Amino acid sequence: MTFYLKLIKAIKSPQLLPKMLFNWLKPYHAIVITFKFQEARDVKTPATICRVTNENIDDALVYEPSIKVDAFRQFLAHGDWGYYAYIDNEWVHRSWVTFGPQVITQWNRFAKLELETNDAGISWCETSVTARGNNVYPAVMSQIARDISSEYKNIYVSTTSDNIASYRGLLKAGFAPIRETTVYSLLGIKYERLRNLSESEYKQEMKRAEV
Repeated sequence: MTFYLKLIKAIKSPQLLPKMLFNWLKPYHAIVITFKFQEARDVKTPATICRVTNENIDDALVYEPSIKVDAFRQFLAHGDWGYYAYIDNEWVHRSWVTFGPQVITQWNRFAKLELETNDAGISWCETSVTARGNNVYPAVMSQIARDISSEYKNIYVSTTSDNIASYRGLLKAGFAPIRETTVYSLLGIKYERLRNLSESEYKQEMKRAEV
């Protein structure tokens, strides 16, 4: 959900305003790694993966608060693609795909990524705690890439440098790190430093999170 959507929601529900202001002013720091899809890989998982529709969108309520599922409805209405995963008919994962041309944020409200017409960005990914260790995340990433790679030239997804599990999952799914954005923010003032990864750095990053 963008800052402006949050602002509108806070205006409609004034009790949300203090929390929104706190989140805006508190300090943030992260190194955001942008990945790009490189090659299709078959990832084994016990999970069943399917697209989100108006009929199954509420399945996430077993894990997500209703306000977040309401945001998912907005994504769906906007034309984004959602993916849910299930193990033994239980909801365990969600991911969302946004299509260009538009600008998205890769972490919180930071590290903007401009999607061109033939680009897609994957975000809002989360796997329930009980399902982790089952290759759900890389399997969903791989499925998304297979579904859209014939139409979209560049498929991006991101994680932070300290999230090794996510990093390894993306490598398993055939994505490769291409760029890092260092983010600092304090009292609403942000600083970002973007740097493309060189071939040697790319190899180091691949080795650091080797599958």
